[in-house]
Amino acid sequence: MGLALRAFWFLCALTLAACSGQLPFENTTSQQPATGGFLTHTKVGDIEIAAPQGYCIDPRSNARNVRLVATCSSLYQAFSGPHATAAVMTVSITKPNSQTPLPTAADIVQSTGLPQIGNQTRNGLVMVHLEGGSDRAFAAADTRQWRGFFALGDYHIGLSLYAEIGSPLAASAGADMLLNLKSGVTLAKTQ
Repeated sequence: MGLALRAFWFLCALTLAACSGQLPFENTTSQQPATGGFLTHTKVGDIEIAAPQGYCIDPRSNARNVRLVATCSSLYQAFSGPHATAAVMTVSITKPNSQTPLPTAADIVQSTGLPQIGNQTRNGLVMVHLEGGSDRAFAAADTRQWRGFFALGDYHIGLSLYAEIGSPLAASAGADMLLNLKSGVTLAKTQ
């Protein structure tokens, strides 16, 4: 994986973490590689994250409350599983004060300072399609990006998606991918 892509991931994590706040609970992380040693599931505190098919969780993304998700083939040279459209996604976990409302589309736009292309809410996920910012990290990134938030128990979960220039994920297909990512973020089962 190239230095430019790593720098891009770091920038994505910092951007999302800055807009979503601190993680005010103990960060206990367990990582469970799937068959073949590819990390497709992880646990952060009370939250479990399962990457969409063809995507893996970067095992080096141990930022306090952010996990990076990308195509398994971009993270592991030996990966030979299902092909997935190139993208970098982040999952950010916060446990806000009980009086803190879930960010609205307007809140997301205001926090980024980027022009809004559109927004929608589906299955409890507030999503905003933004123009700009993501292309600064590396030359192959599209200028468009997706951001989203949803509530999960006492937590607010922030999602972001960055794709290559001209990718369907940088356009309307990005909303479906964020919903797919959301479906893999769940409360950990108590035993």
